Amino acid sequence: MALRSGRAVEAVEPRACRHWPLVIESRDGRNLRIAVHFDAESIGCVAPLATLPGQPSIRVAFAAEIAELRQLVLGRRRL
Repeated sequence: MALRSGRAVEAVEPRACRHWPLVIESRDGRNLRIAVHFDAESIGCVAPLATLPGQPSIRVAFAAEIAELRQLVLGRRRL
């Protein structure tokens, strides 16, 4: 909808939708990591890199979203 109407995706799409299929995981309550939701492959959001020759990795394709999540997490830790 954003692209069709000439608006920035960030202005239209809810943050949770823009970040899908990324999730923040905490294994010990302190250290966090960004991972891919376990349902993402079965839904068709992502696929193993070997099956998509010439396509970017998740890290490359979601670089902006990963950076935004890192910024949000670091900002909360400073509070």
